[in-house]
Amino acid sequence: MLTNKSHLANALSSLDKSIEVKAKKSSFYGIICHVPEDMDKGILCSLIVNCMDALQLGKTKSFRLKFASREHLKHAIEHAPVIGYERLPLFEFKSLPNRWNNCQFYGNTANQCKRPPKCSICAGPHQSDKANPCREELKCVLCGSSDLPCYSFKCPEEQKALLK
Repeated sequence: MLTNKSHLANALSSLDKSIEVKAKKSSFYGIICHVPEDMDKGILCSLIVNCMDALQLGKTKSFRLKFASREHLKHAIEHAPVIGYERLPLFEFKSLPNRWNNCQFYGNTANQCKRPPKCSICAGPHQSDKANPCREELKCVLCGSSDLPCYSFKCPEEQKALLK
């Protein structure tokens, strides 16, 4: 009898975890900018239909908004709030793709990367960090430009990765 209770408790616990994971996956985020300083997240969420929560991004006037579905987010973008005579810009939040410090390329994890290390500053066959900074000329690993480091948003390969 005790084993059945512990088995049931384990099953319920794993069910709770799977529900949490599904709940996390079903959230969609937007960014709203130029929010007036005197407006808090409660007022902001009440102005935007279907907004579940808002998180201020540091000390800026921007907030990350949480929605339950992509349709709710799209509706909020199309009907961004107007305060006074100004419509507040609202955009879909997209996180940056994974790029690992070993090879500087996208799409692999640190454990899966089989490429040799590349410096994020000069694209040389070494790594650099705060303890061992690179002092060589700039060169992007991704596009080969000698004007940009590989983490620059001006790199065309970086821009392509952001659009995916």
